[in-house]
Amino acid sequence: MARVVCYNVFMDYFDERETQTKAGDFDPEYLKQISANPHGPAAPEVPEPSTLDNLIEWFKSHLFPVIGVLLGVVLVIVAIATVNNMQRDKVEQVKNKTATVYLQVTGLKTATTDWQTEIKDVRLRAMGSELQSFLTAAEKEINDSAASTGANLNIIPSAVRSAERIRMQTLEDNLTKGKMNAQFDATYAREMVYQIDIILSTISDLTPRMDGAAHAVLLRSLVALQGNLRALQTRLEEFK
Repeated sequence: MARVVCYNVFMDYFDERETQTKAGDFDPEYLKQISANPHGPAAPEVPEPSTLDNLIEWFKSHLFPVIGVLLGVVLVIVAIATVNNMQRDKVEQVKNKTATVYLQVTGLKTATTDWQTEIKDVRLRAMGSELQSFLTAAEKEINDSAASTGANLNIIPSAVRSAERIRMQTLEDNLTKGKMNAQFDATYAREMVYQIDIILSTISDLTPRMDGAAHAVLLRSLVALQGNLRALQTRLEEFK
């Protein structure tokens, strides 16, 4: 009797599991999925990156090289601009210095001519004549060759003219005082030594800035004047 009961219970359980399996474990849709994908479900598709994404990624990977290139370009531009500015400044300095030395030479030539007859000492008077000769020759040579520097001696900056006008007026005042005090020769010699110093200083500042080829004639004239004035200045020192 007990065997019959156990057998019936076992068969009921088996029928129930069979029914569940038919109802859900192997439903047709599940079987279709298995047959369509025998290796399991496919991995989700990864979307292709957009053009913007590609650009961003490229920029990230090339950020520092791009910055380096841009910085190099900027430095080159700045260097070129600096060199150009320096060249323009040099040209302007040569033009202004040429105009300055021209005014110094013509101004001193006029002063020495005007006061030549006041010199009492024969040797000093000869030096005065010699100085006039140097200055007259230099005036002509500078005037003839100044165009090579771009200087227009007919249009000299007012600041340069004003400074030279004041300097010449001071020279005139000092020579007048020397004459009134009966010390003209010593005053003349002292003033000429000082005025020659000013011209020599201007020439020394100008010549290194000049182009040896483009300014050859003017440069040669200034160097010759420089040598003549230095020699004369040494002799004038005796009368101070």
